[in-house]
Amino acid sequence: MNAVGMDISSAAAAVARDLLDVEVQVTPVKKASYPRGIQAVVAFHVLEHLLEPRDFLASTAQALLRSRPTRGVNDLWAEAPSRW
Repeated sequence: MNAVGMDISSAAAAVARDLLDVEVQVTPVKKASYPRGIQAVVAFHVLEHLLEPRDFLASTAQALLRSRPTRGVNDLWAEAPSRW
C-alpha cells in the first residue's frame, strides 16, 4: 500500500517524511489533492481543527467514491475528542 500524508505545517511534514519515509503534501485541507486510486483516508484528531469539517468529509467521500470501482472497498477512519 502506498501512503501519502497531508499537513499544514512544513515542520510536521518533514518529521513525518523522516520518520515514516512517506510523501507528505504541505497544504491546507481545502486545497489538498487526493491521489488517484485512493483506498483509505485516516483522519485522527483532524476534524476538530477544521473550520468546515463537513467540506472535508464531503471531498474525502467523493475521492473515495471516484476510486471505488477499480479498488473495491474504500475506508475513511476518523476520530475526534468526545467533547468536541
